[in-house]
Amino acid sequence: MDAKDYLIKINLICNEFRMRCDDCPLETLYCGYPANKYDIEQTIEVVEKFKLHEDDTNK
Repeated sequence: MDAKDYLIKINLICNEFRMRCDDCPLETLYCGYPANKYDIEQTIEVVEKFKLHEDDTNK
């Protein structure tokens, strides 16, 4: 997953949760923009494994 695909997918995850943090898997990971270098790998793993209802990354 390249940087552009990553950013598109975290945006789609956010939109899927209607921009509310309730139950979002990225809530504790600073919305996918990790502020702590130790969270980077965990954040990437969460994004890569998250299945969108509409897995359309061409939006």
